[in-house]
Amino acid sequence: LQRPQDETGIFARYTTEEIIAAALPWCRANNYKLVIKQHPYCTSWRTADWIKTLTDDPHLIVTTGDVVKIFSKAKAVLTISSSVGFEALLRDVPVFCFGASEYGYLTHEVFDLNNLGEMLTEILLSGKEKQSSLPGVYDFAAAHLYDTADEADIADLYQAIKSYSLKTGTHLGWMPGELPPEIDFREGYNGENYLLHGFSTLDNPGVPSNQSRASLAFEHHGEMEIKTLSIAYTVYAVAQHPIMYFSILWNGQPVGPWASGTVEEPSRKVEVPVPVQPGINTLSFMFVNPIQPADLPTDFDVRLRGFVLHHIAFSDE
Repeated sequence: LQRPQDETGIFARYTTEEIIAAALPWCRANNYKLVIKQHPYCTSWRTADWIKTLTDDPHLIVTTGDVVKIFSKAKAVLTISSSVGFEALLRDVPVFCFGASEYGYLTHEVFDLNNLGEMLTEILLSGKEKQSSLPGVYDFAAAHLYDTADEADIADLYQAIKSYSLKTGTHLGWMPGELPPEIDFREGYNGENYLLHGFSTLDNPGVPSNQSRASLAFEHHGEMEIKTLSIAYTVYAVAQHPIMYFSILWNGQPVGPWASGTVEEPSRKVEVPVPVQPGINTLSFMFVNPIQPADLPTDFDVRLRGFVLHHIAFSDE
């Protein structure tokens, strides 16, 4: 539930009461439970009193539990425009949206409550194979959600795609299913298969980063022991910007931080041990002080530059 005084309420097509009144009959008819949770910062006594009137219905559950744990059991999420809806999308849970939202086009948008029951039946009971919304979610996330300095963002995204891959066994499509011994990021080589976000297109001698954070994703089936992950790169180092500071995260866990590059010796290779897990593995770079070449008297490029990634190798030695 959202707070009654929440500014997003002006974009709502229906009130919370109207949505639940429309959803409960369908739940009763199809033996589903409707689980509702009050917004943690909601102090409205009217909302609290209204929720009490619902607790006698055996098909309705009021909870204060962790929504992330609830997602693992949820068949669908109903929301006006809450961020909880996007958290559900990250875990590939169908979302029914009852208000205007930036991520609304990724959901099942409800414009007529009279059609809600039919929509729920079609999505949850028809037996048709549900098309995953994850490719669109990843595009949205890369475009909108990776411009903060919060390392937890990467960790959250990793956990979401990992849990989806392990739960469904679904190959995500753009990555080969086995971890290769080497990845070359020069134009025409295999590096393009592993770019998740934050990189430009492959070039020579490698692929440049173009955001303050950039990630690679790998899918691997079965167990694999990697003792050394080698990364070869060249930082953007000029006289006015001689050192690049960044963190390296493997599967959301830091294996850095690093400071690299001088004007004289801008190239470097790092070697770290990493645990490869079945399903999705991610390698992320978070640049503390990326450079916009246009800020310096050297270039007109306005993209954020951290480094050029040349080559990655996995070794069991």
